[in-house]
Parts: sequence; C-alpha cells; structure tokens
Amino acid sequence: MPITHSAQDYLEGVRKDEVAWVGHAGLNLRYLLYVPLQPQPKHTLLVIGKNPSAATAKESDHTVNQIIRYVQESGQLDWVEQIIVANLYAYYETYSQDLIAAQARLGESLVIGLRNDEFIAEAARKAEAVIVAWGGNPVGATASWMQAHYDPRARSVLKLLPPAKLRCVRRRNKNPLEDNLHPFHPQNWSARHDSVCLYRKPSS
Repeated sequence: MPITHSAQDYLEGVRKDEVAWVGHAGLNLRYLLYVPLQPQPKHTLLVIGKNPSAATAKESDHTVNQIIRYVQESGQLDWVEQIIVANLYAYYETYSQDLIAAQARLGESLVIGLRNDEFIAEAARKAEAVIVAWGGNPVGATASWMQAHYDPRARSVLKLLPPAKLRCVRRRNKNPLEDNLHPFHPQNWSARHDSVCLYRKPSS
C-alpha cells in the first residue's frame, strides 16, 4: 500500500467525536493527540513519533492510522483503551525533510515546541506503557545534523520517560530487548511481522 501523507479518516473503532488534541494552532504545533478507543478510557498507551504530519481532532493521517491499526490487530495491546500520540518535534510538517528547513528558519526550540517536554513527561506519567517510535533520520539529514540535533533530541526525550514503561515495535524473532536510538517508525509497523518488545535506553 503506498504511503499517503494527506489527511485520512480515522479508522473504525475510534470514538471519533472524542478525539482531541493539545497544541498551539498559531505556532503550528501539536503536543498531544488523544485517540480514545473505549468510552471513558482508563488504560492508556503513549506513542512517541518524530513530528506531526496531518492528524487533528477531525482527521487522521497515515502514521496515526498505522498506530491504531497495530493496536487493534497485533494481539499484544488488547488492554489499550486510549492512544496518546506525542512527538520529538511538535511542529506540523507533512514531509520529514522539511523539518530541517523549518528548524533552520524558525529555530530549534520552536520546532521542538516550547512546552513539548512538559506534555511528554505528563503523558508518560499517566500511561501504562510508552512505545518509542521516532525512527531514523529525516529525509536529507546529514550525519552532522543528526549528531548535532536529532540524536541529542532523542536522548533528551528518553530522559523524561520511566524506564520500566519503555517499549518499541520491531521484527519478530529478534532479540526481545531493543536499545537502538532510532526505534522503528509506525509507518513500518506490521501486525503480521512485528511485535512489541522491551526498550532500554542506549548507554551511549
């Protein structure tokens, strides 16, 4: 199935009228997206991606629908009643390669989101599990940009997260413990081939 970055309808099973987001429309920021699967949800999964693409309270996008689909079909996450989606960078940008240009134009702190770490930490505190899922480099990122910006940002977010709650998604039949600084992005998740595993913060 080809990846489309435009807005999509939320999948069946989502309580669409109750989807909500926290952000700053004037600054093009989305801190958190709340996707309830059950009425009055109590059991929450936090997923942390790279940056928002198109999803809002009214429309989903490919990445968010991939997360929802995996939760519904994997068989490992039946307990999840609500998904919260956060990101390393809170700035809306449809294509990841444009994130680099946005950072150069607007400054790193704005593209990260001035209150992003605050919202991530609070969501992680409330969630039963946290799947880290920001993937590798934005398209077009140089090694020096990764070392100066992306990797330090990933490490700073990991410091906000309770180690016991950390999970990631990876191919089955591999080591059940992952410590890659660039954990599998939801665009690549497959309920047929992937499984949720423990995640350990990289040592270096």
